[in-house]
Amino acid sequence: MRKYPIGLHPAYDNKFNSAKLHSKILSGGNRPAGDIYSANLGDEQTLKSLKIELVGTTMRGTYFDEKRKKQLLTLEQLPGSLTDPFYFTGEGRTQKKGYIPSMLDRLKEIDAEVQRRQDQHLLTGRPGGGGMMGFSSEKYRTEADLSIHLEELIEVEKRLARFEKKKRVHENKLMLAKGPTGDGRLRDGVLVLLAGQRVSLVENDGRKLLVISEPKSIYFGMSTQDYFTHVSAPWMKARNYIRRKKQELERELHSKGLSGLFQEQWTEMHNKIMKENPEFKDLFSVKFGSRPPMPAFPKGCKNYKKFLDDDE
Repeated sequence: MRKYPIGLHPAYDNKFNSAKLHSKILSGGNRPAGDIYSANLGDEQTLKSLKIELVGTTMRGTYFDEKRKKQLLTLEQLPGSLTDPFYFTGEGRTQKKGYIPSMLDRLKEIDAEVQRRQDQHLLTGRPGGGGMMGFSSEKYRTEADLSIHLEELIEVEKRLARFEKKKRVHENKLMLAKGPTGDGRLRDGVLVLLAGQRVSLVENDGRKLLVISEPKSIYFGMSTQDYFTHVSAPWMKARNYIRRKKQELERELHSKGLSGLFQEQWTEMHNKIMKENPEFKDLFSVKFGSRPPMPAFPKGCKNYKKFLDDDE
């Protein structure tokens, strides 16, 4: 993340090398445990805390995409992504600004002061001179600090991405594990998981709607409204009906002391139920891994996957 080639600005080089050596993120792995600059970079909570120190409490998106190995934001776009650059230090609820937004602010201040002095010299007719040199050196040192903090941010995000990948593997096992049920999880009052499937908010024809954004789901791209109406509700109703009939047969045979006949009679009853309810065939037509049979993506439902971001 160097901004200048080596040797172009010695003040930048010296500060860059020093800051990298003392970085607990970039050099901490080479230090003994307990050293002031060491950090447990294998701990997810530690990494999250380090990211907060770098950018503040809230950052829109990420700076580096580990999956595609590319930087997502330019230095000019970065300030707009730092939606809450402050965080509480824990010391008497004291607020502190993240390192990166602090560096960006300082660079603005330096540029503004240099411009002010240049304008002042222009108006007085005096040439600009040595008074600017101190600001140039400070700017190079500040840019070096920023470069290192950006490298730290990339390293932290790379490591956090590995934890996210492990979580996704676990979540994929839970996705539709009990079939297309209607159970979900909210975050800030917005549905984000539906039967273990990721859900995202998209905009279509000027209106917003929730869409299943889990690429590995057979319902990828389906609106949650269609999912509840055409998949979950009829499937749950049919499943519960079949379960109730099964339990009734179990109780009946148990009361007569004929539990040993259950499997034979249940197979016969199940076939009868499916024959009497031909619509059930489509509701249990798809076998998806170890999950219960479920409906295919209904033909009449629109697929909104083209409205989802690439990184969904």
